[in-house]
Amino acid sequence: MALAKFAELSRREKADTEARRQSLKLVEQAKPLVDAGDLTGALALIEQARDLRPQDQTILFRLASLDYDLAHYARARDAIQEALALAPSEWIYHFLLGLIEGRSGNLQASRDSLGVAVRLNPSAAEAHRALGEVALRMGDKVAAEASFKKASELAPAAK
Repeated sequence: MALAKFAELSRREKADTEARRQSLKLVEQAKPLVDAGDLTGALALIEQARDLRPQDQTILFRLASLDYDLAHYARARDAIQEALALAPSEWIYHFLLGLIEGRSGNLQASRDSLGVAVRLNPSAAEAHRALGEVALRMGDKVAAEASFKKASELAPAAK
């Protein structure tokens, strides 16, 4: 009985190692496609990587990023929410969700997610800037000004 259990665990470990290796290969193949502007081609490779490792938060983040860039906001939201379920303290995931919600017109959800991103990484100028843009769209000029001021202090060259 113990030998059978050991054999099964060994088989699973080998399968997981192979899936990890294949998914990393696919991610590497996607990078030059992104650089060349072939986001659709890159997305197809990242989807294959996700199929191999559906619980890999970094692959889910890449998938959500590509879907966001391709304006597939519902798909991007689904992928980033899966990543957030696996790693709720990753500020960049909250930042991307905030951008997705903003582009989708869900301004309060965008503001909430960007607020979490800023709390998790107070030095992220891009998160402060995005939060300011959402506050401005919501008509909250005071909050927008404060966010833009903080972004400017953090990254003065990016004004």
